[in-house]
Amino acid sequence: MDTNAPLGGASIVFEIDGRKVPVSAGKAPGIYRVAWTVPATGAVDISLDVEVGGRRDLVLLSRATPESGVPPTATASGYFHMPENPLRAFAGTGLMALVAIGLLLAQRPRAAVLGLILTIAAALAAPALGHSGHDHGTETAIQPEQRSTITVSKRLQFELGIRTIRVEPRTIPETVRLVGRVTPDPAGYARLQPTQSARVVADPNIAIPVPGQLVERGDTLLVLAPNLSTVERTEKNAALYKVESEISILSRQLSRWAQAPGVVPRKDVENARTQIEQLRKEKSQLTSTALGRMLVTAPITGHVTDIHVVPGETVNPDTTLVEIVNLSRLRVEAVLYDLTLVERIRSASASTRMLPGETFRLSLVGASPRVDDKDQGLHVLFSVTDTKRRLRLGMPLDVFAEIDTKRVAVVVPRQALIEHGDRTVLFVRTAPEIFAQRTVSPGRVIGAWAEIAAGLKAGERIVTDGVAQLRAAR
Repeated sequence: MDTNAPLGGASIVFEIDGRKVPVSAGKAPGIYRVAWTVPATGAVDISLDVEVGGRRDLVLLSRATPESGVPPTATASGYFHMPENPLRAFAGTGLMALVAIGLLLAQRPRAAVLGLILTIAAALAAPALGHSGHDHGTETAIQPEQRSTITVSKRLQFELGIRTIRVEPRTIPETVRLVGRVTPDPAGYARLQPTQSARVVADPNIAIPVPGQLVERGDTLLVLAPNLSTVERTEKNAALYKVESEISILSRQLSRWAQAPGVVPRKDVENARTQIEQLRKEKSQLTSTALGRMLVTAPITGHVTDIHVVPGETVNPDTTLVEIVNLSRLRVEAVLYDLTLVERIRSASASTRMLPGETFRLSLVGASPRVDDKDQGLHVLFSVTDTKRRLRLGMPLDVFAEIDTKRVAVVVPRQALIEHGDRTVLFVRTAPEIFAQRTVSPGRVIGAWAEIAAGLKAGERIVTDGVAQLRAAR
């Protein structure tokens, strides 16, 4: 009953004068069908035995008599009125009626079963429910009430996904709000720069990556052609020609030795082969770093955050070519101005207006021992422990650092609060089908929770999901 969520899989035994009436599950959770024709006259005994989630309850209605032609009436609380004759709510034909069962997870099963009786009454009484092609007066599925209340039928609550929680005092840590931003973990961040002056080459076989692209470690990202002066290029070409000539001479000499085996000592043959291998490596070095192309590869697996060059651009060793970040390894850097709290911080949570309704758990990594020259504060570093990867580099965050003292307070989920002009309001469920708009005074914000200083008492049930739908109905 606290969550207002429909429950499927309930075992229901519906008896009238000792005769069991078939009850079958509907297509949606919490929807059941009852096959029963209401008798025209006579008193009957009704019993309803409900078992769900390991909980069971029994409701009895003794010697109930119907009053034909008198439809049920809807009270301000949202229940269908059942006066001295409880079967009044069952007047009319209700064969195979669709019943929205208000069975909720609660600590009071009897209250849940009473809600079941009342919703069965609503479903079986045709004059009380509005549907296509019929006019039933001024009653509607969602009806605004006086004193900032609104009536929503149980079945419509299920369709709108309205969920509630019971407000209870919680032991919460004292928090300090800090301004922070998302920074990379050094082990999951790469900034690529060239080793020498070069020019970016447009290679048709190697496409330049785009921001957001996922790259694997070792993937080729860019092709660079080294920049050489005329003198440098002449010297490199001369060295290359010399190496190529020596390789050619040794290769021909080995060919002649192979035609006359045994003439030349085996040691000389092995030495010649080793020398050829060394010369080939020297040639590769000359062509790849001096006269050929340099390939820029990804040192880590991650997403490309920025590309700072275009084809044909000349770059220097201090030029950043590409930046890569591993989004599963991020940190949050926050600024702390109260130096007496630095030793008391244990953990933290963070939220941002860019991702409304989401919070991220943080664990303390450490705090800098130096006061920053620019902002005159200590920089505290946290690691992101949540598996969600929706944070992005540079994203501003509200960091709520938890310190080593605790207190008891009434708190509600932040998503339940609505900014209404200069007031903060929420919806309180005052009855199974009645929701009241309540003005509250919020206090501190602790991650996904907000402390309520005034306007709400422990034990009340508030709406957490479906707030927008109720607000629109207002």
